[in-house]
Amino acid sequence: MVTNNKNTSFENDYLKLWYRQPASRWQEAMPLGNGRMGAMITGDPVKEIIDLTEITCFSGEIHNNDTYKESHYYFYKAREALINKDYPLSQKYLQQYIGERQNYGTHLPLGHLVITTEHKDMNVSNYIRSLNLNTAVSEVSYNINSHSFYSRTAFISNPQQIMIIKFEAEDGCLNLALSLDGGNNPYQVCVDETGYFLTGNAFESKHSDGKTGVSFAAELHVESTGGSVYTENKQIYIADAKSAIVYIAIETDFKGLKPIKLCRQRIQKALSYSFDELLQNHINDYQELFNRVNFYLGESEGLPTDVLVKQVQEGSVSPYLTSLMFQYGRYLLISSSRHNSPLPTQLQGVWNDSVACNIGWTCDMHLDINTQMNYWPVETTNLSECHVPLFQWIENSLVPSGRKTARLFYNLNGWVAELVSNAWGYTNPYWHINLSPCPTGGAWIATHLWEHYLFTQDKDFLQEHVLPVIEEAAIFFMGYLFEDPETGHLTSGPSISPENHFLVDGKPYSASIGPVYEIVVIREIFDIYLKSCEILGISGDFFENVKDAKNALPPFKISENGELMEWSHNYKASDPQHRHTSHLLALFPFSQITPEHTPDLARAARVTIEKRMTPEEIWEDTGWARSMLMLYSARLKDGRAAFDHILNMQQKLTNPNLMVKHPPTRGAPSFADVYELDGNTGLTACIAELLLQSHNDEIELLPALPDSWETGSISGLCARGGFVINMEWKDLSLIKVQVYSLSDNICKIRYGDRAIKLVTETKHTYCYDGNLEPW
Repeated sequence: MVTNNKNTSFENDYLKLWYRQPASRWQEAMPLGNGRMGAMITGDPVKEIIDLTEITCFSGEIHNNDTYKESHYYFYKAREALINKDYPLSQKYLQQYIGERQNYGTHLPLGHLVITTEHKDMNVSNYIRSLNLNTAVSEVSYNINSHSFYSRTAFISNPQQIMIIKFEAEDGCLNLALSLDGGNNPYQVCVDETGYFLTGNAFESKHSDGKTGVSFAAELHVESTGGSVYTENKQIYIADAKSAIVYIAIETDFKGLKPIKLCRQRIQKALSYSFDELLQNHINDYQELFNRVNFYLGESEGLPTDVLVKQVQEGSVSPYLTSLMFQYGRYLLISSSRHNSPLPTQLQGVWNDSVACNIGWTCDMHLDINTQMNYWPVETTNLSECHVPLFQWIENSLVPSGRKTARLFYNLNGWVAELVSNAWGYTNPYWHINLSPCPTGGAWIATHLWEHYLFTQDKDFLQEHVLPVIEEAAIFFMGYLFEDPETGHLTSGPSISPENHFLVDGKPYSASIGPVYEIVVIREIFDIYLKSCEILGISGDFFENVKDAKNALPPFKISENGELMEWSHNYKASDPQHRHTSHLLALFPFSQITPEHTPDLARAARVTIEKRMTPEEIWEDTGWARSMLMLYSARLKDGRAAFDHILNMQQKLTNPNLMVKHPPTRGAPSFADVYELDGNTGLTACIAELLLQSHNDEIELLPALPDSWETGSISGLCARGGFVINMEWKDLSLIKVQVYSLSDNICKIRYGDRAIKLVTETKHTYCYDGNLEPW
C-alpha cells in the first residue's frame, strides 16, 4: 500500500515531472537516456522492472540487392502506362518493381533490470517519484512503516556510457536482489569470478528470419557501503547495507564492436570515480546542452504531473504544462541523440514500448515524416550537436546505399532513399504497392544538412558535407525528371503522396505522375543546391541545368473547392481525412508557401487543413499529425488555431509521463497505442515557431503568439543567419529582445509592423525594447 501525507520541497521545482505512486504501465514510467542507452523507471518499491534499450539493438541485416536486376525496366514501363492514364497497367508493372522485406528487421527492447526488495506487504508512505529535466536524474523515495526512509537515484551517463543507480536506506537495512534478463530475445546469464553478464541476440521473426540481428551484452556490477554483496541463483544480493551503487553497461556488436570486452572496460573506468563525481560529470555534460534555453510561461500549479494532465484533459488550461512539455521534448531529444550516438533516433527515440516492433510499421527510421520531425527542434532550440548522428548516418549509410538503389531501381546516377530505412542503411523502395515508389524520402531528410548551415553559418560544413550530399541528390533528380507531354513542365513519377490514395473508377491507387509532395521536395533540393553554389562561388553547366530545371517544374494548383491540390490530376482522395498532408510540406518545414509571398496558396493551404479536419471526429488524430497541424498554423500566423491543436494534444494524446502517443487508426492499425518521439519533438518545434520565425530572410518576433500566453519569456532560441534570441513579453506585447550574433552578418528583425536592419559583429549582443529601439 502506498500513502502520502507530506509535501517535499521539490514539488515546486519548475522542470520536474513527479508522481505520488509508482508507474503501473510503460506510459507512466520515467524515461532516461544518454543518446545510446535507454531505461524506463517505474519506481516500484517492491519489485522494479526497468526496461533497458540500446540504440543499435536491431534485428535484420544489410539488404541483399541481387534480386533486383530488372526493376528499373518495370519502373519506366509503369511511367509509360501512367502517361497514357492506364492506372491498372501501371500498377501491374509496379508490382514487379517494388522492394522486398527480406531481413529488414526492427529495433528491439534489449531486456530488463529486475530489482526486488523485502518491502512486500509493508506500509509504504510519503512516496515520491520524479524526473528532473534540469539534471536528467530520476529519483524515488518513500518510508517503510512510517519511519525507515529509502531512496533511489538513477541516471545514464553520456561521458561514462553506463547507467548508475544509487540505493540508500536510512536505517542501514538495505536488502535487494538484482538480475538481468533479455526479455523476448534469446539470451543467457553468466555469473563467474569475472562478473555478472547477460548475452543475447536481437532476433525476431516478424520483420526478419529470426536468425539475423546484433549480438548484445550487459554487465551488472554492485558496490555497497556496509553489509554484504553476494551472487546466488543468477541474482546479485545486497544484504543489510546502508547504501549500494549499481552499475549497468550495455553494448552490441554493431559495427564490429566486442560487447563483453567493452562492458568490462566501461564498468572498470566508472569504478575509478566516486558516485558524486559520476553524478556531477553527468549533470555538467547534460546541462551544457539543456541549459541553453529557458522558457517561462506561467507558475507551476504545484500538482503531480499525472494530476495536472488529468485536469487539462477535463477542461483546464495550463500554460505551465505547455512550457514543461516544450522542455520535455528537448530532454527526450538530448536523451536520444548525442554527438557520439552510433545511430540517429529511431521511431521511439532511444526507447522501445514493445508495440511498434511487433506491428507492421516496425520500429525504424521512417523517412516520410517521423525521422524528420524527431529532429525539427534541434536547430531552433539550440541543440545543434544533436544533429550529428543523423548527418553521419546520411553520409555514411544512406548515400552509399542510395547509389546502388538509384542504379538498380532507376538506372540513374546520384543517390536516392525511399520511404523507410533502418540501422542497416536500407534505401530501396518499400515492399507494398501502396507505399512505393517514393524516391524523395532521402532527399527530404538531407535538407537537415542545409538547415544546420543556415543556423550556424559554417561554410566549411556547407562545402564538405552539405554540397556533396545535395549535389548527388540533384544529379539523381535531374535524370529522374521528364517533360510532361500535356503541360510541357518537367514532372516526375510514378510515385506516391505518402501515405494517401486516390480513386480511379472507384478503385484506390497510390502512384501517379507528379504528386505535389514529390515536386515540392525536388524543388527544395534544387534550390538548396543553387544557393549553396552561389555562396561557395560555384558555377558551370550543371548549375545552369539545375536552374533551368527548377524553373520548369510545375506550379502549385488550387482545386475548384479552394484546396491546395495534392496530385497533378483531379481524382478524389480515397480518404479525405487522411493523417498525412505531405503536399503541405511547402508550408512547413519548407517555405515555398508563405502568407507574405504567396497569399493565395497560403489561403488554399488553410482550406486544405479545414477540410481535412471536417468532420474532426473522422480525422486520423495522431501525435505527429497533430504536430503538423500546429506547425502549419504557426506558419499561417494563426496562434489561436495552433493553441487549439496544442490543447487537443494535451487532452487526447498525452500519456501521464508526457510522452505523446499514436493511437491505432484506420490507416495505421495497431493492437495498442504506440509511443512516437515525433509527437513530443513536433510540439517543441511548434512552440518555437509560434515565438520566433526566421525562414523569410528576417527574424520575426512573436509571429503567432496565442492569446492565452499573455506573459512570458524565452532565452536561447536560435534563428537562421547565426543568431541567438532572448525576449520577454507582457500583455501579449514584446517588452525587450536581445540578439546575439554568432558571425559577422546582416540581421533583419521584425515585430508586427515594425522592422529594423542591423550589421552585426561576431559574438556581439544587441538589445532593443518592444518598439525595436536600442536600449
